[in-house]
Amino acid sequence: MNYTPRLTLVVPQVKAPESGEVLAYLDPDSGGSETFSVPLSSDGQEPVTHFAAYSPILLEAYTALTGTNAALKAYTDVQPDKFYPNGDPVPRPTTGRVLSFKQGLVIEDVDNLVGFNAFITSLGLQRIEPQEI
Repeated sequence: MNYTPRLTLVVPQVKAPESGEVLAYLDPDSGGSETFSVPLSSDGQEPVTHFAAYSPILLEAYTALTGTNAALKAYTDVQPDKFYPNGDPVPRPTTGRVLSFKQGLVIEDVDNLVGFNAFITSLGLQRIEPQEI
């Protein structure tokens, strides 16, 4: 299998859970519902408005996600059934859910943490750092 370099993927907070599920279906090595785990907001404070992920993905999935809606639908339609590590089936996302994920997704090819932070900043967002206990 061929993978992209590490990518930064950003989705609106309201789409994060379904985005992780769709990405898990398109690329079974992604983190599923835990993929989008970096909380973001315009000022680096809660409430969370977006989530980011920093990960390589299958090259074919990347090509489909950055192509036309028809290409993404075609890629999704030909995927075999997927299974979680415990053997449970991964639900096949509807076309509407896949296209909704694509509509809210912003992708950038960044090769390090400096590039990740610069891209997040270019979107007018900042990381929400965990509070120290």
